[in-house]
Amino acid sequence: MSYLLQTPKSYYFRMKVPIDLRDVIKAREVKKSLKTLNKQRAERMAFIYAAQWREKFESLREPKMTYPFTTIKIAGVEKKPDGTISFGTIEMDPDKPEAETLLFKNIMQQLEASLPSMPPTSPANFPAKATSGMLLSVAMEKFLHEKCELNPKAMHHYQTEVPDDFKLIIRILGDKRVDEVNRDDAIALFGTLKQLPANLNKVKRYKGKTITEILALKEKPRAESTINGVMVNASALYGWLTKRDHVKQDYFEGLRVPRKKGGRERLDDTDLLKIFGDSIYTEHEYKYTYQYWLPLIALHSGMRMNEICQLRSKDIIDEDGILVMHVVEDGDDMSVKTDAGIRRIPVHPMLLQLGFGDFLQSRQNADCLFDNLPVAEDGRRSKRASRWFCLFRPKVGMTEKGKDFHSFRHTIIDDLKQSEVNERVLKALVGHADQLSEDVQKDDITMDRYGKKYKAEILNNMVCLLDYSRVLGGVVPWASGTQPYTNAKAASVTSSTVLNTATVPLVEVQSGDSHERIFGRSLEAARNH
Repeated sequence: MSYLLQTPKSYYFRMKVPIDLRDVIKAREVKKSLKTLNKQRAERMAFIYAAQWREKFESLREPKMTYPFTTIKIAGVEKKPDGTISFGTIEMDPDKPEAETLLFKNIMQQLEASLPSMPPTSPANFPAKATSGMLLSVAMEKFLHEKCELNPKAMHHYQTEVPDDFKLIIRILGDKRVDEVNRDDAIALFGTLKQLPANLNKVKRYKGKTITEILALKEKPRAESTINGVMVNASALYGWLTKRDHVKQDYFEGLRVPRKKGGRERLDDTDLLKIFGDSIYTEHEYKYTYQYWLPLIALHSGMRMNEICQLRSKDIIDEDGILVMHVVEDGDDMSVKTDAGIRRIPVHPMLLQLGFGDFLQSRQNADCLFDNLPVAEDGRRSKRASRWFCLFRPKVGMTEKGKDFHSFRHTIIDDLKQSEVNERVLKALVGHADQLSEDVQKDDITMDRYGKKYKAEILNNMVCLLDYSRVLGGVVPWASGTQPYTNAKAASVTSSTVLNTATVPLVEVQSGDSHERIFGRSLEAARNH
């Protein structure tokens, strides 16, 4: 058991030494100053120290390797008809253990040289691999420590969310040895999770009760997604243990609650009219610019919320006269869901009609395209925007279950599929690496390894198939100088303010030794759309 102790000068890491090792370590507990008064930093450091000490305790418990004899002084070696080797006369010398190792290696090297035709020894003749005595708690700490080291961007996930699931697993199965867990235990865990209520550590009536006592209350079961989350983490742990030969297989694989058909729904015209008929779009009554642009960009690109929130001005560049948004992962505060998420999406002509060019120009000197979207602890910029949209939906009358911000993505994917577009181009546009037929996936190996990425013109042709002008009639375009709504209503900006302008301000982007105008072909496409 490890814990933090706060003093006026610093946090201290303290950990009790197991009873069976106190005589070896000569202490009842270990203690170390973390030299910080920052609690979050102290917790991270304590987590690492705890993992290191548990590994130390485990190594002290492991039996030392011994040879089947002390020292060989005289050894007669005989090869039997079945190919195995036996030793004849052996005389022991307990005072020279190091000679045993050297002589044993020399004998085996000579046998390999003199008996080249000897058949390989059957695996059955070797002693069985020793089973792992590692406890679940130890394995979990090692797993979390390694994941944090290898993937710092996911550290928040492995320090806050996964440990809670691991504690619940131990609470249900007990802190047994990892090699003692079998398929029956995995099934028992799965069955128990399907009956347990949510928030075991937050609801007072569950406090101090055992799992059996909580089950007897017959409360409303937890959400299926929560159950699957625990099982996914259990499977990840045992997959990790399997690769390291601590266990034979992942017994938790495949144990999931089937996803109900439906899930997230696409948005119909009624939903879109509710969203874009709000005063945010008809009178510019918004506090932050992301509240105006996020739904519009999502509807015309299929980008995920965090992909839009983390956009920078330098990520939107000209490619052969077409304005293209790049989804990248080249900074500590940049992340994508999968490798396929790193991609390019042309700016839809309708976004340019609604003033996206002016908005982009106004943000050329800013680090991020949208302000007031700080990076959260999990490394994502979408947390504040997600909270806003959750409150915005019921405000405009969108209360139907399964319809959220991600539904914009479902909407455009469904509309493009109904247009019978090329499946590979669609995948490249929306950042999907799976959900394709086996034949297509096999072909993708050749396409992805040897083929170049699709040209901006091909992607732009697909984007331009999306037409939602029927639900955007009341949207007032964003124009240079537009101010967010404060106490008084923002000055009305008519569509003619932008659409009837003869010229659009140019944004210049360095390209080789020259500068290129980036709105030429895109604006022309917008006016002809």
